[in-house]
Amino acid sequence: MKTPEKKIELDETEARKPSEQEQQQFLQQIQPKLTVMKENFNLLVIGKKGYGKTSWIRGFLANKQRVLFVDSMQYEYTEDDGLILHTYDELVRWFIEHRNDERQVFRIVCRFSREDIMKLLVLWSKLERTTLVVEEIDMYNEDEIALLVEHGDRGRHNENNLIGITRHPVEVDAQMRKHVDCIVSFQQDDVNTLSYLEKINKDEAKRLPALHKGEVVVLTGFEYLKAYYERDDEAKQNDTNRS
Repeated sequence: MKTPEKKIELDETEARKPSEQEQQQFLQQIQPKLTVMKENFNLLVIGKKGYGKTSWIRGFLANKQRVLFVDSMQYEYTEDDGLILHTYDELVRWFIEHRNDERQVFRIVCRFSREDIMKLLVLWSKLERTTLVVEEIDMYNEDEIALLVEHGDRGRHNENNLIGITRHPVEVDAQMRKHVDCIVSFQQDDVNTLSYLEKINKDEAKRLPALHKGEVVVLTGFEYLKAYYERDDEAKQNDTNRS
């Protein structure tokens, strides 16, 4: 049974919607003060439900200090993964209240409407060194993916990262697939999925049906995950335990 989520408590003053001027000032003034190693990637994670995608993501992101989870299905992430917010206005209000923090470190689970998710993309492109994790990325239509790709390209100048997660890679819009640097897959036995992945890396795709739960194959772009895989097994296990 999942632990009941923690809902933010706002008094009447705090709960007001930020004005347009406040939002614009915030977007213009974001100046994160973190110093981290330069890196940048667009990652696609493929896997069936129950094979360890979410746990792997938690371990992979254990050392990332700025993460936004887009969890519109509202079941993948809990308050253990980050502060749960339900609207874009709540998110803007949080950033406004914390904009002067010496170290603006955050993990936020965004359980937003589709309209608010599109607003979030604009905000994300203006942040720096921030990883955006989008669950069920195959559910987004052509126009929505176009916005995601557009703001993702802008965010690359700010060292932002994008992780898309899907059970159905063939259904992911072509614009997104073209912008992926690295593809990681868990066990696969679907004929259409395997056929698609074999076109990317035939030798590695042949390994997918025999994988056990939690095992992955990096189909392309290994350099983007090199640092993670070079860490010793004990460190990665500690990450998983903490998540």
